[in-house]
Amino acid sequence: MKLVDGNGNGHMAGTGGSVWSRQAFERCFAEWERLYWWQQSYVPVFREWVLRRGRRTKSLPVFLPIEVFRYRVVLGEGLVPRSVFRSSGTTGRPPARHFRAFPELYRESVWRGFTWWSQTVMGWSSDRWWHISLFPAPAIRQHSSLNTMIAWLMEKTLSDATQQLVLPRGTWIAPELSKDVARLYTALMEAIAVIPGGYRPLVWGPPFVFIALAERGKSLPSETCIIETGGMKGRGPEPDRRTLHRWLARRLGCSVHSEFGMCELSVQAYTVEAGVFAFPPWVHIQVEDPQVPGKLAGHRMRRHVRPGRLCLIDPYNFETCAFLATEDLVQPLNATCFQVIGRLETCDLRGCHLLWTEAH
Repeated sequence: MKLVDGNGNGHMAGTGGSVWSRQAFERCFAEWERLYWWQQSYVPVFREWVLRRGRRTKSLPVFLPIEVFRYRVVLGEGLVPRSVFRSSGTTGRPPARHFRAFPELYRESVWRGFTWWSQTVMGWSSDRWWHISLFPAPAIRQHSSLNTMIAWLMEKTLSDATQQLVLPRGTWIAPELSKDVARLYTALMEAIAVIPGGYRPLVWGPPFVFIALAERGKSLPSETCIIETGGMKGRGPEPDRRTLHRWLARRLGCSVHSEFGMCELSVQAYTVEAGVFAFPPWVHIQVEDPQVPGKLAGHRMRRHVRPGRLCLIDPYNFETCAFLATEDLVQPLNATCFQVIGRLETCDLRGCHLLWTEAH
């Protein structure tokens, strides 16, 4: 993979021509404390936040609230963005913007994470899925990290060896069909019917679409897997995922999973069982006391630990910020698994607002 410096000059992996080299990334990837000090040195916004907070224990670094991405450009010194992801902006606040100097790292993270889930949870090769998306194609919503992720998974499945053609293995179904469940179901079944042998259909879509299909008595082939993600988008309260997944699996007759991601991250979490999420093993998670930033919700990630704010270390956010505090309230189940139980009603954003004010 080639990394590019702020002047657009390419530096091949390990050549040492820039602090932003593949070699530097791999060193930081292997040791989060090295990454922590690296990003304090080379990412100005993160450095400001750490200096403002001034707190760190041996096991708990300072995490940057993702709210900062709404007001500041979080990017390493000397780098020029080559792509940008934006949040949906459905909350009434300014959308978050995640500028990426190395989109190659994002694509690598997406594929590695999906491969981990596909092989570990589903027992299926990651390049033997036929992806069907009920979201807008990237050409329609260009800066959506979710759409970009799905498009990359389609492209990554390479070519049909028998025809020697390089074709995306996937299908985009117009999202406006979600208003007409009968037409949507017809389009979905037509897409599944033409999938070549040896592939399984993987259908990505918002939960309200799958709920509508199930309520109308529709079913899908048993080898199908659906991944609901993206939230209800104001079409009703967010459902309890464990209950929803079991109900959908029973009504639709196929396996049901969910993806948890956001534009500020490179990595995605997937469900490993109904309503229970896990990140790939290279991601470190902590659950922070929502009332006391910098304090763990419990000494260890055990079932009796109370809910808290999800914080994580995403090393593929190499050129932006890997140490992030989300706005999600989670219940930890063990060292790697958690349930999402809601959004934080109040976040300590005073520091974020100061960072925003000083930037204007």
